This record gives sequence, C-alpha cells and structure tokens, in this order.
Amino acid sequence: MRVARTLWRVDYRVYVLTAIGIVPATPLLVPELGGAAAGELAALREHTVAVAAGLADRCDRWTVLGVQGARETPAARSLAGSPVGSFAGFGVDVRVSLDGAPAPAVTDAAMPLPLLIAGWLRGAVGAGCAVAAELVDGAADPSDCAAAGRALAGQLAGSPLREGVLVVADGPTTLTAKAPGAFDPRAAGLDAALRAAFAAGDLSCLAALDEVLCAELGVEGRAPWQVLAGVVGDGAVRDAVVFADAPYGVGYYACLWLPAGEDSTGVLA
Repeated sequence: MRVARTLWRVDYRVYVLTAIGIVPATPLLVPELGGAAAGELAALREHTVAVAAGLADRCDRWTVLGVQGARETPAARSLAGSPVGSFAGFGVDVRVSLDGAPAPAVTDAAMPLPLLIAGWLRGAVGAGCAVAAELVDGAADPSDCAAAGRALAGQLAGSPLREGVLVVADGPTTLTAKAPGAFDPRAAGLDAALRAAFAAGDLSCLAALDEVLCAELGVEGRAPWQVLAGVVGDGAVRDAVVFADAPYGVGYYACLWLPAGEDSTGVLA
C-alpha cells in the first residue's frame, strides 16, 4: 500500500481520537468555485462547515485521510515554512493554509484536493489547529487499508494533543444518468448503505466495503474510509452531525462522529 505522509510544525505520534469528521471531496464546496451551483450546494456546504466547526471545537490537530491523486505530489510542499495551496487548478485562485500563516506570493499549485478542502474548512471555521495528512492509494487492498489504520493508531496514541481525523472523500459517482460515472442501478443500494452507516456510526460497514464493487461504482472514499475503520478499531462512535445528498449523481456525506458515551475528556480510546 502506498501512503504519503506529511506534517507541519508538530511531531507525528499516536493519538487518542476526540472527534472524526467525514466530508465531501468536491471543490464545488467553495462558493467562488461553485458558480451557479453555489446555491444548490448551500445545504451541503452548511453541514460540511458544521462538521469542521465540531472538529475545531474539540481538536488541536486534524489528520486528513484522503485519496492520493495520480498526478499530484505525495503531499503539499511547505513554502517558506507555510503550507499554502490554491484552488487555481480548479478555476479560481482561492488560497488556503494548513497552518494559519499568511499566504505567500507563491503557493503550492499541486496541493492534493483533500488538503485543499481541509485548508478551506480550517479557514472557514477559524480553526487554530495543526494539520497532518495520510493520503492513500485509492486502489489499496482492504486488508492493507485496515493495517495502515492500525499502524496510524499505534503511531499516534501517545499524543498530548486532542486529536481528530478528517476524511475527505466521496461515494458513488454513478447515481444518475448525468453523473460523472453515468448511471449504475447498483449505486443506489450502496449509497443507502453508506448513509445508514454514517448515521449509525457503523464502522464495520465501512470495513466490509467490497473493493471491486466500489471501483465499478466510482466510490473514491472506499480506501480512506477503510483506513479510518482500522484507526478506530474496536472503539464506538455516535453521530453529532449527519447529512447526505447527491445533487450531481455523486454521493456526498457530511458527518461528525464523537466517542460513544463521551465523558468529560471526550476521547475515543
């Protein structure tokens, strides 16, 4: 399994989770990029920002799980100590920062989309957190994803920080005839199963996603969601924010998971 890892300004050690966010990987969340679609995506954007706000309230650091694009650099480069990227490659030069530093004149034009989304959300909610990244090969075997998740949990368990995970990925791209992957009648069933899993905090459903079926239905989120399942392991979660929509025939999910039976420390052990 190929995993690209980067971190800015902080040590990369094991954590105990305080919150998990799951959000879409579409640049159309950014109003300047949405154009005429900005209004159509208002509800999805509102709930996605609410997920980020929940993470910001509870976490000192976000570890971003997403798919490594084939043409992208392994991770966002640090420019003058400030990892700053731009959505210019998607049509508008909207700049985002992963550490809160002022944007330099030159930005990382190859910053992977999951990190751009994370940086935009970080700015949208005024989060003061640090950002780490775990970018996963989208074709990784489920067993490799589970192992990577366990390794990530094992590496970060001693962190003194309040740790959170933000998964930036999409569901089926085959829900309607005009969807990017065209229509596949099997997609509705998988989308319904994913919606139910996010609403119920059902990590076993994510862990059991079929690799071949997900590839055929264009489910980019399969690998990072299975890494997440490996990170959480036997831990239990409950939902705080759950929203799902498919305005363009793509399954988009916005979900904030908190530890089940959250105590005063709010940790997921």
